[in-house]
Amino acid sequence: MAKRTLVVLICLALGLAAAPAYAQKSKDPVGLHGLEMRVREGDKPDFNDMTKKWGVEALRDENTGYLVYVSETGSLTVLDPGKPVTPAPADQAPKKPLWLHGLGLKARKAGESEWKDAKKWGLEAFRDENTGALLFMTEAVNLSALAFPTPPAPPL
Repeated sequence: MAKRTLVVLICLALGLAAAPAYAQKSKDPVGLHGLEMRVREGDKPDFNDMTKKWGVEALRDENTGYLVYVSETGSLTVLDPGKPVTPAPADQAPKKPLWLHGLGLKARKAGESEWKDAKKWGLEAFRDENTGALLFMTEAVNLSALAFPTPPAPPL
C-alpha cells in the first residue's frame, strides 16, 4: 500500500511540474464591427416602427481564428470563416448587414399533433457585408451563422 501511495504521489508531482509547460495563455478576442438587425415577430408580415432592433457584435477569436457573433442578449454563434478576417480601418465605417429574407416558422410543443395552436416564430436572414457570413436571427434573438464562399443573391 505504501509503494502504491508513493507512486501516486510521484506521478502527481510530475504532472503538476509539467502542467505549466502545457498551459497556454488565452488571447483576448478582437472586436471587428457591430451590426444592427431588425427582426419581426412571426405573425407580422411587414417591418414597421415597432419592429425591434437588436445589436450584434462580430469578434475574431485570436486563439482559433474563428468568427464569433454575440447579440446584446448573449446569444452567440461561432464559425470558421475560411479566411482571415480583419477589422474595418478606423477611418471607415463598417458596412450594414444586407437583409435577404424573412420567414415565419411554426413549431408545436412536445406532444401536440395539431398545428392550429403552434407558435409562429419570426426569423430574418442577413448577410454580413463585412465578412460574407450569412446570419439568421429569430424574434427571440437566437442567433446562427453560416460561412458561405459565394453568398446567395438577395431575393427579387
